[in-house]
Amino acid sequence: MSRPRVLLILTEFPPRVGGMQTHAINLLQHLATRGYVGAVLTYQPCGGHTSGDWREEDSELPFPVHRILSRIGFWASVHRAEGFARTWKPDLVYCSTVFYGALSSSLKVPILCRSVGNDVMRPWIAWPFKTFSNWLARPSLERALFDLYESCNCPEWIERLARKRRHEIMADSAHSMSKIFANSEFTAQLLRAAGVLDERIEVLVGGVDTAHFRRTRIDKALIRRRLGVPENA
Repeated sequence: MSRPRVLLILTEFPPRVGGMQTHAINLLQHLATRGYVGAVLTYQPCGGHTSGDWREEDSELPFPVHRILSRIGFWASVHRAEGFARTWKPDLVYCSTVFYGALSSSLKVPILCRSVGNDVMRPWIAWPFKTFSNWLARPSLERALFDLYESCNCPEWIERLARKRRHEIMADSAHSMSKIFANSEFTAQLLRAAGVLDERIEVLVGGVDTAHFRRTRIDKALIRRRLGVPENA
């Protein structure tokens, strides 16, 4: 029996540092130990992460990493992901945000995603239009635009541009997902408010590695001494 093939579309990934990036790496390692065949689609590093050191780190991961997505041209990313998937032929697509539901109609495989709520409330889709998407996704132009955006500290007037269209894409995509794993009941409520059917939502709270993060015996007397609390208090 052939091993299941899962395509992971991960919108946040090392060398950037953060909770989503840590979750992504741990997910790859877990799937590899469970016998899955995997491939990762993510962004080219931007914002100061362009030295090339990440290539060696990518090569050490259990699944090949293909940095073909664009941080600016959203529809260019959708088309690139679709083209890759048609060749690679996954049994399942997993996305770390709700944004790639449009793939369900063309790939005809289950599309699952994880939502932590902020992708629903404030979809980070820089250019939500199909027009100019491929042009804006050119690496040299994209890097310059992304660095400019970060140097401006994400000004509100930029966020207001096409906000309605971003939310429309998010809602349409969420409706197309086979299953959405919400990280909390609050996120599940946001998805329901966006019109996602309740049977397509499952609340899945982030786990903790208890072998790594475990309680240790606390010396209460030592703590009291350090805080200057009298012994008989």
